[in-house]
Amino acid sequence: VIILGAILAFLCTVLAGYFTFSSIQSSSIRNRLDALKEQGLPSSSIELSQWYSDSLDGENAATIYGQAFREIKFSEFENSVDLYQDPSQPLGKNDLAVLQTIARADEKALALLLQAAEIKDCVYPVDLSQGLLTKLPHAAKARQACRLLGYVSLMHAAQGDREKAVRALIALLKASRSQQK
Repeated sequence: VIILGAILAFLCTVLAGYFTFSSIQSSSIRNRLDALKEQGLPSSSIELSQWYSDSLDGENAATIYGQAFREIKFSEFENSVDLYQDPSQPLGKNDLAVLQTIARADEKALALLLQAAEIKDCVYPVDLSQGLLTKLPHAAKARQACRLLGYVSLMHAAQGDREKAVRALIALLKASRSQQK
């Protein structure tokens, strides 16, 4: 009976500690959420989704990036080029021909990517109300666009056109940074 009483007392102490801790944590979380609300920031995934979609004023590069993503076709040629060669050696004629084929096939996408790079703000349409299950379909497509711009920059550099090579690299950097917001 004494052991049973001691076990019961121990369990009651543990439960009381758990509920006290939970209450303190819950209060702390409520205080943090209230502080966010006072600053005008979202405090739930639904509010975050609304806040994110309202965060853009003016022109949105994501619209043009979306058009460019739909136009990209280079993946059918991508395995034909050897980009892992010695960088101190000039690009082989066969590799340069493949890059030129890629550039011609994706001429429309490249024009759109260069156009999008000129726009400062970029907010992709994302439903953040899904929390951790939020889908980011544009992320893989932006990565593909960056690879395309890298290939085109390499092609222009191999052809000696530094201005176009640098312009493609700048567009590549801006396309990769378009994921930030």
